[in-house]
Amino acid sequence: MSRYDWMEYAACAQVDPGLWHSDTGTSTGYGLAKKICASCPVRPECETHTAHLDADEYSTHGVWAGRTIKDRNDERLTTVRQERDEAIIRLLQRGGLDAEEIAVQVQCSSRTVLRVQKAYRAGLGAAA
Repeated sequence: MSRYDWMEYAACAQVDPGLWHSDTGTSTGYGLAKKICASCPVRPECETHTAHLDADEYSTHGVWAGRTIKDRNDERLTTVRQERDEAIIRLLQRGGLDAEEIAVQVQCSSRTVLRVQKAYRAGLGAAA
């Protein structure tokens, strides 16, 4: 059995492949492709496959698993920011470091550290 056997069951295999790839490189017209992907029985396999392609820096233009490359890049950026903010909060909770020292450790600006600290404190106040 091939690692690509799942593709035989993909909803996209039954329709015009042009729906998933824009000649202009824009996301115009991807709405129908995303709807088809939303109900695809092998979407999880497609997501895994796409993650491997993206990780290898293979330019996977078009729609894969219901997301454009912009959607996937935005998701990765959000994840990176969340991980950075969590690291900042852990260092703030530990104490003993100022914003500059935390910024050096997390490889961001001290302004970012202060922004995360302010949001964290505001969240603590709302939770109380």
